Amino acid sequence: MTLISKAMAAAILMTAGSATAQGPGTGDPHEWLEEVRGEKALAWAKAESDRTLKAFQSDRRYQGMYDRALEVLQAKDRIPFVQIRPDGLYNFWQDQTNVRGLLRRTTLASYRTASPVWEPVLDIDALARADGKSWVYKGMQCLPPAMTRCLVNLSEGGGDATVIREFDTAARRFVDGGFSLPEGKQDGDWEDRDSIIVARDWGPGTMTESGYAFVAKRLRRGQTLDQAVEIYRGEPGDVGAGAFVLRDSAGRSHGLIGYRSVGAHEMRFTLLQPSGNIPLNLPDRANLA
Repeated sequence: MTLISKAMAAAILMTAGSATAQGPGTGDPHEWLEEVRGEKALAWAKAESDRTLKAFQSDRRYQGMYDRALEVLQAKDRIPFVQIRPDGLYNFWQDQTNVRGLLRRTTLASYRTASPVWEPVLDIDALARADGKSWVYKGMQCLPPAMTRCLVNLSEGGGDATVIREFDTAARRFVDGGFSLPEGKQDGDWEDRDSIIVARDWGPGTMTESGYAFVAKRLRRGQTLDQAVEIYRGEPGDVGAGAFVLRDSAGRSHGLIGYRSVGAHEMRFTLLQPSGNIPLNLPDRANLA
């Protein structure tokens, strides 16, 4: 995830966090909604969804708008937006055949034609069938400069919690014995080929009041989660916190940075060093690049 993406995510987290501002035991009559997978909360959500859908469907304009929206979403002439990587141009495509999505790639020369030839890389629909899971693709973080080793984020049903699995885009398969993190609210990114930085729910006292991670640890290849070593810690009152490698356009590392999302648009950064961490004297609304 890029730093800009982290800042955008922080704003989203802050919005989500505002709904949970009243902590447990505050007398909030709606506190039971905090249990997002609780039987009562799920029943309430279903009832409200059914009520809303019924209201929509009773409108004479509904079916025509629905059909038109579906037609647009499944149109074959949509522009396939791409991410340019060293081994090709990548696009994530969804249509009536690839409902959950297909990660695919092509060459620049082919992309410039009227009918690009796409090579499938990761078929989420096929993966969901094989795993017996309702996987929703939540993106991937790839290791520069080659960007062929990636951490794929998959959510069962589309929730905030994800599993993270190491994927080889050259071989087009998940890596045997590679990094594999169990489901949780988490963020993982590469430090180098054999170590990743993970911010997640490490147990009691490691999640913010907004329900997101604020402790980042280094996990080396072959280690279990309980062997990961803490490298940065925010505060429970933050929206969320973590760490990332600051890289240039060639993928070279220029430092390990800890970050704290302290508000909807405010971030604080710290340069992490073995000799001692150095808080960066930047405005809270500044970003790094």
